[in-house]
Order: sequence, then C-alpha cells, then structure tokens
Amino acid sequence: MSHQIHQNLFRVVSAGKDIGPMYSLSKKAGWNQTSDDLKLLAGQDLQANLLAVADINGAYNPLGSGLVLNVGESLAWIGMILVHPEHRRQGIASTIVEECIEVARLAMHNSIVGLDATPAGLQVYKNTGFQTSIKIWRCQLKTDAAIQTDGSVEVFRDLSMYNYTEMLRGIGLHQKLAGLKLIQALHPEGTLMAISNGKPVGLVLTRPGRLKPFIGPLVATSTGAARTLLDHVLKYWKEKGHDEAFIDIPEKHFSGASRWESEMKCNTQPTDCILGQGVEAARCFIRMYEVISDENFIRISARIAQGNKYARSIEALEHGR
Repeated sequence: MSHQIHQNLFRVVSAGKDIGPMYSLSKKAGWNQTSDDLKLLAGQDLQANLLAVADINGAYNPLGSGLVLNVGESLAWIGMILVHPEHRRQGIASTIVEECIEVARLAMHNSIVGLDATPAGLQVYKNTGFQTSIKIWRCQLKTDAAIQTDGSVEVFRDLSMYNYTEMLRGIGLHQKLAGLKLIQALHPEGTLMAISNGKPVGLVLTRPGRLKPFIGPLVATSTGAARTLLDHVLKYWKEKGHDEAFIDIPEKHFSGASRWESEMKCNTQPTDCILGQGVEAARCFIRMYEVISDENFIRISARIAQGNKYARSIEALEHGR
C-alpha cells in the first residue's frame, strides 16, 4: 500500500555515520551492498550520507536515501538512491538527487556528476538534467566457469595501485583513480593486476557482497587480459566457498547485444559475452552524467531553498528547528 507524503512534510537531512536506514532500504530492494561497504563509503564525507525523512504518526521515519562520493578529478558519483516501496512516485528520489548535486558542487567542488540508473528511475534523472551514456548489465556467473585465458598474461596481487596510474591514463581512466582506491579499500586483498611483457595490461577489483561476491571494475587493454583476470578472480571466490559471483558488463561487450534504443530500455537480455560462456545477463542499468552548469545549479539550489523544507541534520529535525 502506498502512503501519500505531502512534499512539505518530508525533509532531506544528513545522516552522518548512521548507515542503518540506508542499509535497511538496500536490503528491502534486494541490493548487494554489505553494511561494511556502506560504513566505509559514508565515512568519506559525513554530509554526503543523505536521508529523506518524515514524521509519520509521531514517529521518525526514513523514506529514502542517497550517497555522494568524490571519485576523481571534477567527478562525483551519486549512489544508493533508494525510496521505501510505500512512498515511491512522490518526488522523494528527485529531491534526494538534487540535494546530492548540491553537495557535489558546494562541498566537493565537482562539476560533473555520474550515476547508474535503473529503468524505473531513468525519467527521474532525465528530469534533473542527466544524459544517458551507456547501458550496463548486471551479470552472474559460476565460479567454476571455464574461461579461456591468455598464456602471455601473468596475474599478481597489487595493494598500492600506484603502478597503475600511467596504465589508467593510457586507457582514459586516470581521472577515476580516487574512485578505484576507494573501492579497493572495501576489500584490499581483492585487487589483482595483469602483466604482459613487463607492462601492466589490466586491473580488477573484487569484494564480498550481501548476496554474492562482486567483481569489478575490470579494466584491461585486451580481451585475453580481461579473461585471464576474470579466471583468477573466479578461482579466488571458489576457494572461499562461493558458487556464483556478480559482475557489471557494458552491453557493447556482448556479441548478441540488442539494438540500442533511444529510451535505453532493457527489454532484451544480450547473449554471448566476449568474456566467455556462462555469463548470464540478469538486469540492466543506464549510466548517466550531468555537467553541473551554473544555470542548472542555480535552478536546483532555488528549488531546495524554496519553503525552507530541508534540514541539514537529523538532530535539527528531531528538535523541530
């Protein structure tokens, strides 16, 4: 049953280190993040862990969540946009996203914001100014899958990642080094690098999940290097007793990919992934970006300020200030 919440009655507040409500919403939505993941991510910037809250029948109720991360040069990432099933389609997600953009611009001094949208949330982000980029599929595969590897590629465990700055620069990912280091911190022993002829040719990060281990990002200069890294990661999780793992793969890496649609719909699951047999596409996301122009930022800030509806801390909300 849906409960109508008047827009003037909910506020977006900073939850600080409290990840309990966000984790609860994540589990309710069937997402894979662990509580340790959220504690580390929320701890990066205490004002970037946001909640939409309301006083319902005299009780404090979290309605939705959002998280902002500083992941690179001028780039912020918005994640964990979740709304309680009983309170969806009431403008709560849009309000949280706008608050996230304000944090990214004012507190983190970023000019570009990215996120991964579900098909259900696509229009919410378009209305806020985000543009579609690529379609990505959340896939699952068995940890005992037979992956064709490249014998010229050696795989090593790397804990510093500093050797990868130039390699990432060569393939256009050097601006995301801060984000990669943040992901690495979630599970330091899950970082592997691929070397061929004395040069780095690939990188993969992996970490535990609430439902299944997660693999990614996986970055490589060749299909052979990517497959070799994937093979090593699957064996790593197999040894730890896991039968399956998740990995996010752009649709362009499936030879049987559906035709691109202007609406970025996810009606047809692609087949024949270049990483090998056994990769099963389950559901898709649409990667989106927005350049925070002065005009957009002024518009968003004015909307947030309208009516003085939003508090900056749970304490302020609880004391009725």
